[in-house]
Amino acid sequence: MGFADTFGNLIPLREDVHRLAATALYSLYSQYDVPVDPSTPTTHPFANTFIGIHLRTANDILSYWLGYDDQASYYIQRIKASQHLSSIPIMYIASGNATSVTSFTAEQEDALVQPKHVITKHDLLSGSDAAELAALTWDQQALVDYLILSRSGFFMGMADSSFAWTIAVNRRKETEAGTCGFPKGWWKSKVLGTALRDEFSDLLGK
Repeated sequence: MGFADTFGNLIPLREDVHRLAATALYSLYSQYDVPVDPSTPTTHPFANTFIGIHLRTANDILSYWLGYDDQASYYIQRIKASQHLSSIPIMYIASGNATSVTSFTAEQEDALVQPKHVITKHDLLSGSDAAELAALTWDQQALVDYLILSRSGFFMGMADSSFAWTIAVNRRKETEAGTCGFPKGWWKSKVLGTALRDEFSDLLGK
């Protein structure tokens, strides 16, 4: 359990990535009145902060993974089924496919009784910060998303994505389980082919 709890922090992230993520989170607070507490590693799941979603729809997605339609449908239905998630007005989306973000924004506006204000990192950074972000490689830019999504009140992603999986597992330290690790035998019987769910995250899986 101890190794699982520290694995995600073995390699520190770049200082510029931390600064850009902090700037974006401050923009969430100052521009959209999102109560993000910088002193806590993970936002309480019932705080009225923001929903974080990772749409794994980039061009390198594997053929046997769930596609955009499955992901979008699941996330929208998950929000509709929760009174709390339905009440949160802000949704932060990370994706390697800008078209998916546009499509999902339109779909949730049509499907939800209380549509969300959809935001990406590009909406939260301007001027020299936006230029600094643009100068990063795509995977370095994804680290900014990683840090922001980690601070969401509730996170959703796809279990086949190591990016989403790492976020969800690291967040487990703040749940009632109190650890990133899982009991012996749980991995094979509960995780493979199944979504991970706890108080902070929900991963879609076959």
